[in-house]
Amino acid sequence: DHRDLHSFPTRRSSDLNLKSLHLFGTQMTKSGIAALSQLQNLQEIRIPGCEKVSSPDLCTLFSALKHLRVVDVSDCGPTVNTKVVTALASSNPGLEHLVLDESENVNSATLKPLAEHCKGLVHLSLEGCLGITDGSLVNLVASCRRLRFLSLGMCRGITCKSIKAMAANLPELRHLDL
Repeated sequence: DHRDLHSFPTRRSSDLNLKSLHLFGTQMTKSGIAALSQLQNLQEIRIPGCEKVSSPDLCTLFSALKHLRVVDVSDCGPTVNTKVVTALASSNPGLEHLVLDESENVNSATLKPLAEHCKGLVHLSLEGCLGITDGSLVNLVASCRRLRFLSLGMCRGITCKSIKAMAANLPELRHLDL
């Protein structure tokens, strides 16, 4: 279902007490992003398949929203990159659940802002993010020690070094997908 969000929502966005928003495969315009940026109470946003949204627009959105706990921007093609994740992580240090699956521009540098700002992360999915390597993953698990779910399927740069770091640093890890 493709919807154009240029007029969403119809009343003042800042008046809404919306906590969770799921927009699967939605075509968003700049004005739609601006409207979503007004949803100051939003704690969960799931916008998988948002490849038509630009990286600068996602940076604007994630910089404006300060209470996000759950974010899914999987399957967004080249849109999701280090700048987008930096905007998200630095504005939302309470982030707990992040899905970046199949994000072709997610790489080792992308994990650094998560390690620096989101130490309470408990769920991270990076399936199909081919640029992830040992060095960044070792740093991430040393900082985000509350991780319980970690999905790294198809991340070909992961070796025994990362697995040893996970064993040493993630006592709460319950799900690991390699």
